[in-house]
Amino acid sequence: MRCKYCSHCCRKAGKQKNGKQKYLCKECGKYQQATYHYRAYQPSTCKKVVNLCLEGLGIRSISRYLAISKTTVLKYILAASKKVAPPKIEGGKDYEIDELYTFVGSKSQVCWLFYSLCKQTRQVVSFALGARSQQTAGKVTEKLKEVQPNKIYTDKLNLYPSLLVGENHIQGRVNQLERYNLTLRTHLKRLSRKSINFSKTFTYLEAVLRLYFWHKRVDLKEALEKRFFDI
Repeated sequence: MRCKYCSHCCRKAGKQKNGKQKYLCKECGKYQQATYHYRAYQPSTCKKVVNLCLEGLGIRSISRYLAISKTTVLKYILAASKKVAPPKIEGGKDYEIDELYTFVGSKSQVCWLFYSLCKQTRQVVSFALGARSQQTAGKVTEKLKEVQPNKIYTDKLNLYPSLLVGENHIQGRVNQLERYNLTLRTHLKRLSRKSINFSKTFTYLEAVLRLYFWHKRVDLKEALEKRFFDI
């Protein structure tokens, strides 16, 4: 057979544990098979993993549904999140900042999510994970102050007055983000309250949030036409 990487001639090089013939390329030295039956090898598998993750399925649920390993699911989620770019924060608009808590690693380790949303576009523009402190909240507020927004709305948490000094800071009730908090906890299983679901590490929690906030969702009609979920 011809090498799938450099198109040179391959020779037989033993067999896999499942009995499949292996080949070794004489030119580039890479092992390969003529055909692969493991579902994770299919090009559409990564898209399926991302879309099922955004629909609220956990890592083990996706693993069982697609019949692939949990390690592969995590690898695809991390790889897809690195390709997602945050939206550009525009000046002269109104923004809301709010926070919610979740757990990482165990129920004894509380993690806070601070994030900001543009009131005109209803798009989440930035977020930060960490303790309920000025350092974590400052990562969100500093990005907004750089673009000179029209108004910044926050709740009455005592961290914000020292971070947002000026007439454009309004403390009170952040209506859009309070509703968005409910949407987040409903859509992402790892953010649900009073459950055993939570992220194992900050890395995976950040990856899932990047995908949820900024990944372009596939339309249901488009997904059916491209057979994303045909397994």
